[in-house]
Amino acid sequence: MGAVVSVQIYDHVEALEYAQAHWLAAGMVAFSFVVLLLLYTLNPSGRRA
Repeated sequence: MGAVVSVQIYDHVEALEYAQAHWLAAGMVAFSFVVLLLLYTLNPSGRRA
C-alpha cells in the first residue's frame, strides 16, 4: 500500500536519506506549480481584459 508523499518525506528524513527527501519535496513543489499554472490558464474568469 502506498503512502502519502509527505509521509514518505518524513520517513526519508528519519532514515537520514536527505537526498531522497529533497527530490520528493522538489517534486511536490513542481507538481503544485504545474497545477496552479494550469488552473490559471484554463480559468477564463481569472483573466483581466
